[in-house]
Amino acid sequence: MRFSDPKGVAALEFAVTLPLLAVLVFGLIDFGCLLYDKQVITNAGREAARAGITRKKDIKDTEVDNEQIKKEIEQIALDYCCKPGISPPESRLINLGGSTHEVTIKTEPENLEELLTQKDLTVQVSYTYDFLFASLFKCFKIIESDQIELQSQTTMRLE
Repeated sequence: MRFSDPKGVAALEFAVTLPLLAVLVFGLIDFGCLLYDKQVITNAGREAARAGITRKKDIKDTEVDNEQIKKEIEQIALDYCCKPGISPPESRLINLGGSTHEVTIKTEPENLEELLTQKDLTVQVSYTYDFLFASLFKCFKIIESDQIELQSQTTMRLE
């Protein structure tokens, strides 16, 4: 039996290394998209919190509806995640898994009038990311689920 045939050895080495190389390449693509989405929701939270703390004069004004200001803050975060003015809205979030998930935005304090005494506005943005190659990662026990919940929290001081 001869094992020194170069063509056979090369084919065997290729067959052994191809699955590992495929997991590495597809993992880099999937986790790169996940990190990009995390950065998008972080920036959305920053934009919304910044917009909220600049509305101090409006929050103090008793004639202005604080619920409307809160909705505007949340809409700023949504507009950052989904480019406004485009029909249908084009999302900045990349989800290779194919399904679309809503972006959830929460502000603290719930009542913006409390912001005048607490002085801190917190905006939380969350989004569910679907892994495209989840079955590939599951067989190697790299991940447990097809989805992961991405969360971002930004706190800014009202000055």
